[in-house]
Amino acid sequence: MNKLEYEISIFGEASLLIQIKKEPSDILLNWLLGCCDHIRSTLNIEVIHTYNEILLKNLPSDELITIKNKLPEILSSQVVCKQVKSELYRIPVCYETAFAKDIEAYSTSLGLSISEVIRLHTSVTYTVYFMGFLPGFPYLEGLDKRLHLPRKDTPARKIIKGSIAIGGSQTGIYPQESPGGWHCIGQTPISLYDSLQEPPILLKAGDRVVFYEITAAAFKSFKN
Repeated sequence: MNKLEYEISIFGEASLLIQIKKEPSDILLNWLLGCCDHIRSTLNIEVIHTYNEILLKNLPSDELITIKNKLPEILSSQVVCKQVKSELYRIPVCYETAFAKDIEAYSTSLGLSISEVIRLHTSVTYTVYFMGFLPGFPYLEGLDKRLHLPRKDTPARKIIKGSIAIGGSQTGIYPQESPGGWHCIGQTPISLYDSLQEPPILLKAGDRVVFYEITAAAFKSFKN
């Protein structure tokens, strides 16, 4: 990767945050995955990443400054980009209003028809950039700019399992029932998280996702 620009800051009482000054991309994703592995193996600590940030978690408070001072040397060393074995998942989605409580208001806010929202949402191959918020919740990169809409001013108290939602420039899938501020435009019968399965989480960073439309009847008869 080209010259790396970043900022390192203390985040809370026991974490360090590395903010990479680059826009999300497949190249950056591969670098982030390799860098997280490099930091883990070098410092033996818990590390997670987002679109362009790396968080070092649960650090001893008396070692924060020492670790912070070590990071520039670690980041300047050769990081091997991690070429993830990517899987392509075709995710069925019912966009009918009974399964998409926000799709009417959402499409109106954007000045689009519901059919246009569905067409745009299903016309992209998304990249799973990272997992977070809830176990199995994928943050998907690639949402058409015409579908970008800020999160709700007032979050919903209950978003049902399998909801396909949009918040800002992101789309994602709620793997379990949860409060949330994203706009729910559909629902999938696919289970993304099952604690009894191994592995319990279906998707991983680097995987690809394509959504396709199904009817309510198909949803109700669908089996994982």
